[in-house]
Amino acid sequence: MNEAEAVREAYMNAVLNEDPESAIAQYADDTCRFPSGPNWFVHGVEEVRKEWSEWTDHPPVRYRAFRWVDGPHGEVEGSLAWIAGVLEQDYDSEHGPMSRQIRVSMILRKEADGWRIAMEHNSRPSSTPYEPGESKYR
Repeated sequence: MNEAEAVREAYMNAVLNEDPESAIAQYADDTCRFPSGPNWFVHGVEEVRKEWSEWTDHPPVRYRAFRWVDGPHGEVEGSLAWIAGVLEQDYDSEHGPMSRQIRVSMILRKEADGWRIAMEHNSRPSSTPYEPGESKYR
């Protein structure tokens, strides 16, 4: 495992352990996130901290396990690295035990104190394809 992959693993373990400070520590100060869920875009570690505060105050789910079903794939080139794949998440929700797959991509940047997440994107494919000319944003 290289240093960039170690940051990804530390982040995923922090999410599983509901440890927001350890998760936040993996982000660059100017990070950008496209999270799954209702938020379109989060910019900066302070916005990530606010997002985590909202999550821990009223967690919509409790994660039990993560498994890569495709990947993780990635590459390190100088001070940048990318990681991508499909992750299966097992979690408990108000509807009981559930499982879902999401697309995950991260760009990491090597900073003075080590690798940090500079960009993160989590999403699921749309259930219906867009018609030609239809806006993807509503």
